[in-house]
Amino acid sequence: MEERSQRNADECLARAVYATASPLMLTGNVYWKRFLNVLCPAYTPPTSHALSTHLLDAEFNRVQVKVKQIIEKADCIVIISDRWSNVRGQGIINYIISTPQPVFYKSTDPALCNWVLDFLTGRPQVVRIGNNISTLLILNTGAPQGCVLSPLLYSLFTHDCVAKHASNSIIKFAYDTKVVGLITNNDETAYREEVRALGVWCQENNLSLNVNKTKEMIVDFRKQERAHPPIHIDGTVVEKVESFKFLGVHITDKLKWSTHIDSVVKKVQQRLFNLRRLKKFSLSPKTLTNVYRCTIESILSGCITTWYGNCSAHNRKALQRVVRTAQGITGGKLPALQDTYTTRCHRKAKKIIKDNNHPSHCLFTLLSSRRRCQNRCIKSGTERLKNSSYLKAIRLLNSHH
Repeated sequence: MEERSQRNADECLARAVYATASPLMLTGNVYWKRFLNVLCPAYTPPTSHALSTHLLDAEFNRVQVKVKQIIEKADCIVIISDRWSNVRGQGIINYIISTPQPVFYKSTDPALCNWVLDFLTGRPQVVRIGNNISTLLILNTGAPQGCVLSPLLYSLFTHDCVAKHASNSIIKFAYDTKVVGLITNNDETAYREEVRALGVWCQENNLSLNVNKTKEMIVDFRKQERAHPPIHIDGTVVEKVESFKFLGVHITDKLKWSTHIDSVVKKVQQRLFNLRRLKKFSLSPKTLTNVYRCTIESILSGCITTWYGNCSAHNRKALQRVVRTAQGITGGKLPALQDTYTTRCHRKAKKIIKDNNHPSHCLFTLLSSRRRCQNRCIKSGTERLKNSSYLKAIRLLNSHH
């Protein structure tokens, strides 16, 4: 193919990628290569790197000049708030190189975008077990685990995955995404639309929902039980459960913590055995205490500000029994869980008050008189709400003034 024809074909390909939001990896796809070869055997498709640099830059500049010319001649301009991107397949770059309509601009330096793209694609990986090493595999999807950049890229990627209804919330944490809906007057329309919209968002961003691992839990404290129609995702019924594990904490549909505490105690009992074994090697009480803090107390106090306030007396005794057993093994005095809870709750409340951007900052408001620097505590009709983490934290703050 002549150089001029090759250049024209590259420009048309770049224009098609921009206009249809096709992935940059299109030119490296085996099936597309085969298709282009059948269509025009003399044509050599550009590499992903070449497509993402000068070809798309040239197309961007062409469109920008054209749009400016149209704007200068137009009598009025209508701003469209929705967005589109030129790299659908590269989902994270999707939000780094963003293009609002009708005014086109680059949100970041192209060199930074290219660096991130190069960082995410073509990553070699092997698995080593002893002296055996697997064959090399090149990864072009996902982000490296443990990388400092990964959380930022995840935030950019899921920036527009937000609730469309005021009665719903979408809680995003890595691969765990929760949709929380408030149902009033038995109207589940907004909730079901939210679930459907989440499925559509995943499809548009080349993600797939694992329906087999998706669960639905209904929290309903009404005395009269009501039938709840199941949720369907891609034609598959979502399983209803009475409890699920979220970020290491077992949450039940009755908002009780016995399931979580039983799991914690069971896990800690196994580590108490290791602590006993270490004591037989005549380790000092200080060393044993450090081992306790690292391997046992860290489990006992995990998310303690969330669940300890609503624990039953029986559950608290079971937890304190573990602390007393560990205290007998280490030979030193260990802090009671109640003291740990109070300290962390107080410290967490102070952090929320100082952080104006925290979602719960609005719950910590001073009384109008401000005589004693007391925080306003909302009225609670149930013990469950009264002993919840934020109300407990407010009362702890007020008691220290």
